[in-house]
Amino acid sequence: MDRDDRFELRPGRIGRDGKAMSLGRHFRNRVIKAANLARGGRAVSGKPSGFTGERIGRGSGAGAVLASRAGAVVGASNGGFGRRRVMVKARIVKLAGKGRGAAIAHMRYVQRDGVTRSGERGELYDGRSDIADGKAFLERSEGDRHQFRFIVSPEDGQQYEDLRNVTRRLMTQMETDLGTQLDWVAVDHFNTGHPHTHILIRGKDDHGKDLIIARNYITEGVRERAAEIVGFDLGPRTALEVSLSLQHEMTANRYTTIDRWIEDSRDAEGRVRAIDPSPERQSLITGRLRHLETLELASAEKGGLWQVSEDFEAALRQLGRRGDIINSLRHNLALGADGRMVETLRIHDAGYGMGQDAEAHRAASLSHTEPMPPIIGRVAHRGLYDELEDRHLLVIDGVDGHTHVVEIGKGETAPQVPNDAIVRLTAKVAQLRSVDHTIAEVAAAKSGYYSVGLHMEHDRKATMRFAETHVRRIEAVRRAMGGITWEDDYSFRVGQTYRDTALAYEQQKVSQNPVNIEVLSPEPLRSLERRDAWTWLDKELTVPEPTPLADTGFGKQVKGAIYRRVLWMSEQGLIRYEDGKAYYPRNLEQQMAARELKAEGQRLSQALGKTYVQMGPWVEYSGTLKDKVTLNGGQYAVVERAKDFALVPWRDVLERQRGKEITGMMHENRSIEWSFGRDRGIGIGF
Repeated sequence: MDRDDRFELRPGRIGRDGKAMSLGRHFRNRVIKAANLARGGRAVSGKPSGFTGERIGRGSGAGAVLASRAGAVVGASNGGFGRRRVMVKARIVKLAGKGRGAAIAHMRYVQRDGVTRSGERGELYDGRSDIADGKAFLERSEGDRHQFRFIVSPEDGQQYEDLRNVTRRLMTQMETDLGTQLDWVAVDHFNTGHPHTHILIRGKDDHGKDLIIARNYITEGVRERAAEIVGFDLGPRTALEVSLSLQHEMTANRYTTIDRWIEDSRDAEGRVRAIDPSPERQSLITGRLRHLETLELASAEKGGLWQVSEDFEAALRQLGRRGDIINSLRHNLALGADGRMVETLRIHDAGYGMGQDAEAHRAASLSHTEPMPPIIGRVAHRGLYDELEDRHLLVIDGVDGHTHVVEIGKGETAPQVPNDAIVRLTAKVAQLRSVDHTIAEVAAAKSGYYSVGLHMEHDRKATMRFAETHVRRIEAVRRAMGGITWEDDYSFRVGQTYRDTALAYEQQKVSQNPVNIEVLSPEPLRSLERRDAWTWLDKELTVPEPTPLADTGFGKQVKGAIYRRVLWMSEQGLIRYEDGKAYYPRNLEQQMAARELKAEGQRLSQALGKTYVQMGPWVEYSGTLKDKVTLNGGQYAVVERAKDFALVPWRDVLERQRGKEITGMMHENRSIEWSFGRDRGIGIGF
């Protein structure tokens, strides 16, 4: 360092002197401002900036440096295309409540069959061993508040035999950046067009405290560290690699680098002029726009202008996700129905029937997705629609001859349905409840406020108990959506737009669990042909309008099963079959359902070592709700006492009473009135 560059800091004496203190603060502020500018941050102004929290946690300094480095590279004249690119997706998962069960299911899923290069089961590994113990990892995670999940996907991952070495070096670098050892496991997947690694990290540091990672490190730092490692291994991308990659992107049905160029050059009306100083880049943009035109996402206008759809990015990302789903399911689908399932594939996404606007519906239709009709068929496979967000899907071999892939929502909310069960799927529709209309009417009449008193004043016939149900509804909407305030006089200020808020709340709930799943038969089709119960096949034979069945695929299988079912029931003397027509006795359904229930009661009696008791009219039965069983005749609750048990019709409201004492009384029409708890203060009838 030259002598002229040396300096000596003399901020003055720090004491109680106001002037000295003022000068000290002024100098300190100048230093902070210069430091912020040096690390790529914003200058400190007189007006405090909004708190973002992005620098809270470990790795904030490294995240800021890496983010500024990434910005400098992207802004370089070569567009950053000489760098090896890595995509990183991150999610923080809470483990409280149902989170642990979801974590177990996620661990099981990332190790599923068909994810390696040879189509075998995925193997967990960690920093020391190629075979890690997932069960032990979950046991160590017992009591953790949260878990970090990363998906790391190098663009050139196909050049690696496996990604273990890349992952281990990345985790070592992360430990250095975060200043703590990490407890992690990972598994590599090669079942899509982009090899990727799932990394699960415990939410504890090496001292057993909650691990908090700065947001800027999660969003920028991990990706940059991974890109550094891949770049060191493979070197910079050559001009030929870049050119070939971009030419391939011209016709790719996903969001690409060229689409980013198009997005950056759009004017206020969404138009793009396919002109660029670089002839190669202009050729790529023009070719890409022509491909977007085939997808109805762009249209040519006069003067070299192109009108690009406002939602073309969302539509392209949707197309890319569809392609990943098809690739990940191809191994499983090809095994079913004589290999015809892939060719008859239809993908249905969540969100239909949720009140989306016309533009959103049009953007979805551009990715060849149609609103989901009712679907009946066999459950062929259950998988993940979005691996990071833990959104699940069902593959249904439909009676209509098509294979349907249906997103069914979050793993913790999506019901468990066994493979080969026969189900009926319908899209849920978010809609206001009658209670919401009442709340809005009261609020409209009372200057935007609602309370029990205001309700009873507005409607003289309303009871206090009836009004209190509205309060519980408002509180649920308020906690989820905000925008509603609780006043000191025990009233709610809901405003004049309560209906919009309540509808948004319902849409949020539907997005978590967008499909109704009705189990028509918990047993596979082949077992229904000789089942001593009232089955789905019998219902199809006796309803006025049976389900249309295709002459191919599962529809053809159902036709054959119905024919064999009729012959068997005729042989058993249960029905009369003459001249190709079956005649069913009127009370056969009740008889068959009773026989199935009795047989299940006898089976459980042997398993539990208790006597099976059939509930009769006007006889009170008290016991502990232990379990739920699913039969062809429906679902039943197992209510146990010390020496006996009963099977009673299941209702969803009983789910919260598992392990608790309940009391039921059956009426003559076989409806049951329940009381919950030892005090029997809460009653509900069915």
